Amino acid sequence: MALDSYEEMAAYREGKEAYRENPKSPNSPYEKGSKENEAFLRGWVQGLKASGPAHSFSADGSFRSGERTFAERYRNMPDWTKYYDDDDD
Repeated sequence: MALDSYEEMAAYREGKEAYRENPKSPNSPYEKGSKENEAFLRGWVQGLKASGPAHSFSADGSFRSGERTFAERYRNMPDWTKYYDDDDD
């Protein structure tokens, strides 16, 4: 999904930075459903992905000892469905 405007690019960068400030939930300042909100959330998730170990596998393809699996890393993530609740439309 491409970022189409300067505002979306700024919201994406803001979301990525927001992860460092609050890694527990993406508190977007943008209106739900707006392109800027979606860009902010994509940036926040990219911040999340970038926060972990860059390489979980050894050169031979085996999993490094001591590293957590993807499922283990993200098991306790907040329920994202509350951010996409369409009941108040």
